[in-house]
Amino acid sequence: MQALLILASALLATAAVARTAEPVWQITERVDVGQVPSGFPVGFSLLTHDKRQYVAYYDAEHRMTIATRTTDRRDWQRHTLDSKVGWDSHNFITMTVDSDDHLHVSGNMHAVPLIYFRTEKAGDITTLQRLPMAGKDEKRCTYPQFLNDSDGRLIFQYRDGGSGNGRRLYNVFDVESKTWSRLFNTPLFDGQSQRNAYPLGPVTGPGGRFHIIWVWRDTPDCAPITTSPMSAAAT
Repeated sequence: MQALLILASALLATAAVARTAEPVWQITERVDVGQVPSGFPVGFSLLTHDKRQYVAYYDAEHRMTIATRTTDRRDWQRHTLDSKVGWDSHNFITMTVDSDDHLHVSGNMHAVPLIYFRTEKAGDITTLQRLPMAGKDEKRCTYPQFLNDSDGRLIFQYRDGGSGNGRRLYNVFDVESKTWSRLFNTPLFDGQSQRNAYPLGPVTGPGGRFHIIWVWRDTPDCAPITTSPMSAAAT
């Protein structure tokens, strides 16, 4: 089964901000993007940079696809990447644009080798190339996320490992050399082969400080733990 991916131009950051500072979205236009799988939920990505808009999604054949247009046009240029999703909702897609207008794309990962693309020519999605990052601890990647720090540097975080045994690693991008390196010498969260942190954030709080909350999980089994009355009485 397939579904039609529709882009609402309200997502172009044209929200009207109420006095409560909560955005009030107003749909002013709908633009068809393409056919996508509807048999399982998986996150796509929408990015507007200056007058150019990008959408990252899986097409009807489950292929990772990047579409782009200028905001004054309704027609899309599309480019298919060499990555194909199965039926795993973990495998969302994320993307960003760096300060030199190069597009960065990552996704379709659930404890698999790093999947990351960057344009060779700024603004040209046909030049997206699959590349490594730091070149280490990139064999079991999940949960990619692009961020910017307080200095505007491009940051990439991901999990290395699996549920019950994972570490959160952060890379930083050097725009001049177009290379990635570790932001920290050690993982921000390290399960020490016994557990895995599930963080939410970081988000910027008062005073420009970044805040993160998280929970630990020490098993890959996501089933809830139940205790029978008899076993509870015996313990």
